Amino acid sequence: MPPDAEDPETPPPPMSGRESLPPAASDLEAVARFRKGLLRSAREVRRIARSRGAGALALGASDRERLSSAWRSFLDYLLGLDSLARAHEGARGLSGRAAEGDSLLVECGAFMAQYRFALELLDAADRIPAADAVLNDAAPEAGLERGVYDAFKLRFLNVNRAAEFAWYQGALRLLGGRGGPGTRRQIRADTAALLSLGAGRGEALTAKNVLDIVKKAGLSAWFPVQQGVSEWMGTVKLHREGRTLITLEQIARLAPLLRPGDILLQRREWYLSNVGLPGFWCHAALYVGTPEERRRYFDDAGAREWAMAEGGAGGDAEALIAAKCPEAHAKSAAPVEEGRSPRVLEAIRPGVVFTSLERSAKADSLAALRPRVPRREKARALLTAFRYAGRPYDFDFDFRTDSALVCSELVYKAYEPREGFAGLDLPLTEVVGRPVCSPNDIARLFAEEAAAGRSQLDLVAFLDGREAAGRAEEAGEAEFAESWKRPKWHVLADAAPGRPPQPPRGEW
Repeated sequence: MPPDAEDPETPPPPMSGRESLPPAASDLEAVARFRKGLLRSAREVRRIARSRGAGALALGASDRERLSSAWRSFLDYLLGLDSLARAHEGARGLSGRAAEGDSLLVECGAFMAQYRFALELLDAADRIPAADAVLNDAAPEAGLERGVYDAFKLRFLNVNRAAEFAWYQGALRLLGGRGGPGTRRQIRADTAALLSLGAGRGEALTAKNVLDIVKKAGLSAWFPVQQGVSEWMGTVKLHREGRTLITLEQIARLAPLLRPGDILLQRREWYLSNVGLPGFWCHAALYVGTPEERRRYFDDAGAREWAMAEGGAGGDAEALIAAKCPEAHAKSAAPVEEGRSPRVLEAIRPGVVFTSLERSAKADSLAALRPRVPRREKARALLTAFRYAGRPYDFDFDFRTDSALVCSELVYKAYEPREGFAGLDLPLTEVVGRPVCSPNDIARLFAEEAAAGRSQLDLVAFLDGREAAGRAEEAGEAEFAESWKRPKWHVLADAAPGRPPQPPRGEW
């Protein structure tokens, strides 16, 4: 087996926004990101295999949860790479044109990463007692029916994989050394690992498993179980050519309901930037409002007292934020796209930035939640959030560091309890060995606390996207409380009967 250390290769540059890169070049970066997710997930399974007690015949509850989490994360990144490869499948030309060469590299990079880390995961899982039972178990909230692991093995442990592997090796030799140096290094590392696996353990796994798998009937799709998902995703582009289910008219009606400090949960059905975070809700943001909104909202006794104690002139919380975070405050007041006022602070691909509500809320589903905390605490939460403005996006989803942030991490750290600040007790779950509070975790917390009669959050609004109807509909607390249970690729279950969704189009 390859060593546990990450491949000694130059890491890819940070994603700088799709509009600044040719599509194939941007997709090469996406291959690197998704590949890294496969690597982490597969090696988490190996850590579980190595850490179990000597002679143990079964996994404990904690290790079963770790194994399930790593498996779901692996499948998520695998689907992302499937979709990237399909987007470039028709461009296998070897004429020497740069675009065709990049497309071949996207497709080859995706294949090699999938094949390598699938075999690594299978090898590690083969060493874990009863791993098949855990990984074959149904997980409706992740869109997994019973038997998916068997179908996964059938996909990667068969002679067709070896034939494809040989084809890609030959195609790359014909292509020569043009373009994509980072992707080529990754392909070389994956190729070497595959040759090592194929010389022994990979062949043994194939011989051991394939006949048993084929005997099991009914394996028509591997992941997710909704038929044809990988064909329907097709590409990392957005379905409906940029038109979201939530309209600008609905956003205009939502705006007067929002207050500084509100938490926005969002979902964009066809974005593969959803890859990596578990669950239906895949994005979170903070509504900060305009400077004037903040000044009015925090003009209450508690917020003024807090601002005075922190050195804010006259107890003006807005002036305090401006004094302590001058650069961020200036950006929060400067017009953004189409001259709109920025009213949302969120961690997106370029980093932690201020955006307009019209841009941020232009999604397919959206929920606005209001923390049940005093205004002085909301003001303090916004001051904390402003201090993160300008930091890069955290592609590793690691809540243990502050140097880069993922979307829900900004919300979590803004409201994280500390001395003299009750904040919000938001849940952390472990995903591939790292603590994460996902947007879906926040929705689940709302549902569980509402059922127990002790809510930290109130629902302000819920716009529920309906793919079959082609619109988002206003819905209530009961519907929102159930939303976190939806499969990650819920859109496929909601497509119009008898008509599969079309391949996505438009911006990532």
